Amino acid sequence: MGNSYPGRCRTDEIHVRKGTGWINLCLERYRMDMEILDKELVGMRISEVANLTGLSVSNIRFYEKKGLLTPDREVESKYRDYSEEDVKRLKEIILYRKINMPIETIYLLLKGEVSAESVLKRQEEELTAQKEMLQGSIDLCRRLLKEENPENLDIDYFLNYVKEEEEKGTRFAEIDELLEDFAEFTHLSKFRGDPYIGKFLNNVWVMRAITFIWMIVCIVTPVAVLAERQADGTITAGTIVYWIGWILLGSIAFLQFRKLKR
Repeated sequence: MGNSYPGRCRTDEIHVRKGTGWINLCLERYRMDMEILDKELVGMRISEVANLTGLSVSNIRFYEKKGLLTPDREVESKYRDYSEEDVKRLKEIILYRKINMPIETIYLLLKGEVSAESVLKRQEEELTAQKEMLQGSIDLCRRLLKEENPENLDIDYFLNYVKEEEEKGTRFAEIDELLEDFAEFTHLSKFRGDPYIGKFLNNVWVMRAITFIWMIVCIVTPVAVLAERQADGTITAGTIVYWIGWILLGSIAFLQFRKLKR
């Protein structure tokens, strides 16, 4: 018995029926079957993945740019083809983001460069510190609301209260989230995975202090350059435009980063 082909044509039938029309029909059926098979093998489009994960298309592309996701691309159309593994990875990212884990840390975790246990322990410490900070702010807010006239507060009294509570170890709202985002935006948090300085940077307060200093440097540098050029008389319109553009573009990029991250 001859071999079977897609479209239910067999080689013995082709030998028996040597008419050109029959052979062409078999070939056409084979082509159609192959097209159906190709469609079944094609991965999901980004819109399908967005529906499955609940993420926006811009969020998915953001994670791709950060290297967290590397879907295949069709050679001819350049479209992304997402697999079940890609969907699973996105769900992992969603889970880790729910505990406010930084993007850079998730990257290291998914690449296997850090252990899940060490990362989760560090994240628990940071969340606990944030919880304590928020509790102090909540208590202060409740005290303010108990005042008969919240619009005319004794500011000095409450600032003294804050100072006394801080001396007892109570923490109040800080700019932790902003600093964390800036560390990610400037790739400073990548050094947490370094085998030599990673342990040093994994200390919450050390990382915040370094990030704060780095943020000040980034802000002050263009201002200092302009002031120096102004002092020695070498400042030009091009220099002013360059550094102002640098500040504006950097600020816009950072705000967009924070928006996509949320």
